[in-house]
Amino acid sequence: MIDYTELARRYLGAWNETDPTTRRTLVGALFSADAHYTDPMAVAEGREAITATIGAVQDQFPGFTTTGMRLLLMRGITRRDSNNRFLGRQSTTSS
Repeated sequence: MIDYTELARRYLGAWNETDPTTRRTLVGALFSADAHYTDPMAVAEGREAITATIGAVQDQFPGFTTTGMRLLLMRGITRRDSNNRFLGRQSTTSS
């Protein structure tokens, strides 16, 4: 059985990773080769595009690497059809 809360934590871990090589590895382990990522600001198809999108988002926030900003899971997963939703927040701490 899939642990969707752990899946969400791994997903946020990929978004929090600032090292491009490590981030590529995390995305590779999390997403299928033909994965699609869509949000109001971006559409990415495939692991490389998803990895690049995460890097581009981090680049839009210059303090991301120096302030320790992180995305944290606030609430568990809600499933609807083939979609998973969760509540997250930005933080400069680990809790």
